[in-house]
Amino acid sequence: MKIAILIADGFEEIEVSAVFDVLKRAGIEVFTAGSQAYNLTGSRGLKITTDVLVSELKPEELDGLVIPGGYPGYVNLKDSYAVVTLVKKMAVLNKHLASICAGPIVLEKAGVIKGKRATCYPGMESQLKTAVVIDEKIVVDGNIITAQGPGVAIEFALKLVEAWLDKEIADR
Repeated sequence: MKIAILIADGFEEIEVSAVFDVLKRAGIEVFTAGSQAYNLTGSRGLKITTDVLVSELKPEELDGLVIPGGYPGYVNLKDSYAVVTLVKKMAVLNKHLASICAGPIVLEKAGVIKGKRATCYPGMESQLKTAVVIDEKIVVDGNIITAQGPGVAIEFALKLVEAWLDKEIADR
């Protein structure tokens, strides 16, 4: 399984690092993809260098995407033509789409959560205009998994492992 975590300047650090770590521990091939640059800075100042650029990704070679939140990270992701185009292509291929915090707004912009159950960072629900917004920490609707925010980052990552691999692996 090959998963890309999409990252832009202003990303939420714990949502990237917790998901990356848990997926790696579960044996998933996971890497980071910068929306417009390799060297990015998180919302609290953490600097990272991504593995690739989003524009270099090929949807047919991926099993899924993870879209973190953070401000202005989610804005930079939703305003990226390469990100929105990739998300749309992944949805057409019925690949896994996971998003946390304000990240589901990227799914909204790409038009892939219309009529789907989803959650997001509390207070941002009005920006999910086409989704069926559910007030739960984590919501699974088919190939789309969304979560509320930094406080559930580990739980979200474990849910991804459970859904994408196996509950026993997640429990371990």
